[in-house]
Amino acid sequence: MVKTFNPHTNSSVRVEILVACWSRTVDYHGLANVLLLLTPFEQRVLMNRLGSINAFDEFMAVGYYDLDLGVKMDRYIFQEILHREFPPTPNRLV
Repeated sequence: MVKTFNPHTNSSVRVEILVACWSRTVDYHGLANVLLLLTPFEQRVLMNRLGSINAFDEFMAVGYYDLDLGVKMDRYIFQEILHREFPPTPNRLV
């Protein structure tokens, strides 16, 4: 559905469609594929609208992350990446 709208004239419509559909999304692991359909500006607007925690998927947590540890949501994402990489054991607390 996003492909039917021109990104140069209807960028806000394309982002609104994805925001409206996000709460009804079952396969949220495919967000990376949906982002490929958007322009870089639309990607930034969508990520701002969804929030970094809602868009974060620990099973697809690969690549580069630019996190500001002064922001509570970014600290949570950092914590989840650490827990995924280094699971807590009785002898080690992270």
